[in-house]
Amino acid sequence: MTGLNRDRLKNARKAAHLTQDEVGAALGKSRAFLSDIESGKKTGSLETLIALSQLYNVSLDFLCGLSSGSDNESEEYIVHEPDERRLIAIWRLISEAERLDLMTSLALKMAGRGGKALSGHEETPQKTPNIS
Repeated sequence: MTGLNRDRLKNARKAAHLTQDEVGAALGKSRAFLSDIESGKKTGSLETLIALSQLYNVSLDFLCGLSSGSDNESEEYIVHEPDERRLIAIWRLISEAERLDLMTSLALKMAGRGGKALSGHEETPQKTPNIS
């Protein structure tokens, strides 16, 4: 894919607060492989670029320089904390069955704490993020 904008690819990763090691692990690739894609030494398969766009929450059009904005600019709910971004990135990569197992496990942990949030705060989020 010759139109890939390397700067946008690298900046999208950084905006997601992810390291090359974390992205490589999420994709089952090495950090060196991701570095080669970001530097232009390798192009990466279409499947890899799609996975990166999903992980970074940007469109392929954005990564190729065909659009001016990323998908996450138009989202109603914006995540600011690096740990939240990492959790969302992982969430997007796991299967529905793994999501169900994870949610069940979290619900059981919360029930064991008397229904309190895992952080120990009493607050209930007013808005549930719309993560697609």
